[in-house]
Amino acid sequence: MFKMKTRLFFAFLVFTPSYICAGNEVDSLLNELDKIIAVHRSFSMKKEVRIDELKRNTPPATSLTSLYERNRKLYKEYRLIFVILPFII
Repeated sequence: MFKMKTRLFFAFLVFTPSYICAGNEVDSLLNELDKIIAVHRSFSMKKEVRIDELKRNTPPATSLTSLYERNRKLYKEYRLIFVILPFII
């Protein structure tokens, strides 16, 4: 028990000054993160609108080829959401 308290106290002594000194840096990083989250939301909403428009404006499939083309377009739009968004963040 004494060892654990000593370790916690040592960790507190080591990490507290670095956190206090890095206060401005942490604030700037949080501001940057807020901007990225805003861009992410905007991008997501635009992508969802494009997907909804694609679903509404694509005529019903009359053949396997047209069904394949329709689903390929939808796949590409959905894929962009899951492939690009992690890199935006």
